[in-house]
Amino acid sequence: MRGNRLAYQYMLDQLDFAPNDWIVDVGANTGDLTLLFSAIDCPVNYIGFEPSPGEFRALEYNLEANLALKEKTAHHLALWHDDSAELVFYLKSAKGDSSLFPIEGATEEIKVPSARLDKVLPVRKYKLLKLEAEGAEPEILEGAEGIIRHFEYVAADVGFERGVTSESTLPAVTNYLLARGFEVCAYNGSRTCLLFRNTELEHT
Repeated sequence: MRGNRLAYQYMLDQLDFAPNDWIVDVGANTGDLTLLFSAIDCPVNYIGFEPSPGEFRALEYNLEANLALKEKTAHHLALWHDDSAELVFYLKSAKGDSSLFPIEGATEEIKVPSARLDKVLPVRKYKLLKLEAEGAEPEILEGAEGIIRHFEYVAADVGFERGVTSESTLPAVTNYLLARGFEVCAYNGSRTCLLFRNTELEHT
């Protein structure tokens, strides 16, 4: 149910996944997205990124237990537009709202390592980038400049979650991807998510 709920929210039920597809999950939390591939019995390759320490430990545990995945890797990193040694990370784990931006109700401030996505991922064809970063989506995409054109689809949470002013990242994310050959192919207002399709890449 949790995997299917995410599939609905991010409109992934509109995509045809195949064995050996590569899935990149930014803001993986505890790995709920992987439950989708268990439900549809599709052995994909999965790479997850999660900066929160507790959630990352749960992600590692859940990946180990998920036999529906082929290759699976978890990175304890905050993705960003550069490779800063450490960034301040504001924890709000009870509601899954931890962020790289100051937020109301944060329970703790910690330092987390950061990296550019295009420095972490090898160049290959990827089926999907699922992007949910509590307002840091524009910075993450800026750090994906060297790899973003290798993704068939980007599913992004662009809700009102950026900092204490709760800004939406919809304009910044949309403008960035449109300028790089993507088009909007679906929208879900229940979570303010957009699904983008790469018009310059052959689709399978």
